[in-house]
Amino acid sequence: MQIRITILVVDRTYSLVIELKDDTKQFSNKAIGIAAYSNSKSTVLSYVSIFNRLWKNSELREELLIQNISQKEFINIAAHDLRFQYNLF
Repeated sequence: MQIRITILVVDRTYSLVIELKDDTKQFSNKAIGIAAYSNSKSTVLSYVSIFNRLWKNSELREELLIQNISQKEFINIAAHDLRFQYNLF
């Protein structure tokens, strides 16, 4: 059984966490498991912190992928140049 959780944070003030148990159900009260609303500053800021870390991680991953592509291109060019120079002698 697959359960999905959705977390909504509004203005760093409110959070809503909803457990979706079965999205094939026609009515939301049958599809939703537990739902929790909070206006507790510490709870909301905990979710904000998690989202910020996930966002930063996705940005770093993207940068690493770009650097990896650049590195492969450099290696290919260097290898081509070395082969070309080697063939001249």
